[in-house]
Amino acid sequence: MDGKRVHRVELVFTRNNGTPANADSLRQPFTRARKAVGLPSSVCFHVLRHTYASLLIQAGTHLTVIRDRMGHSSIKVTADTYGHLYPTEDDRTRSAIDGAFSGDAGTGDPGDGGTGVPAKR
Repeated sequence: MDGKRVHRVELVFTRNNGTPANADSLRQPFTRARKAVGLPSSVCFHVLRHTYASLLIQAGTHLTVIRDRMGHSSIKVTADTYGHLYPTEDDRTRSAIDGAFSGDAGTGDPGDGGTGVPAKR
């Protein structure tokens, strides 16, 4: 998936003969398991894929890594699908700029007001 040759693969889901499972071979067992634990029918197997990506985003994983793990053809597909899960970016950006002008950043001169320019004396 990440462009490197895979020499050894340990599949999470396989058929009884060890070959890769596909969506059809997973649907019935997943449905039985979902019902057994009382999850609503809206929780389908594909939801697990989105949950995986969401957890990676929450952990701070870079979007290009998520693209590779999800097997998306481009970063645009990943950003269009999961970009809304980055609402804190506005806050982080705002905090970075606020910090630069509030004394949290600068030359280290206590009189520079965080601008990086020493105060006139």
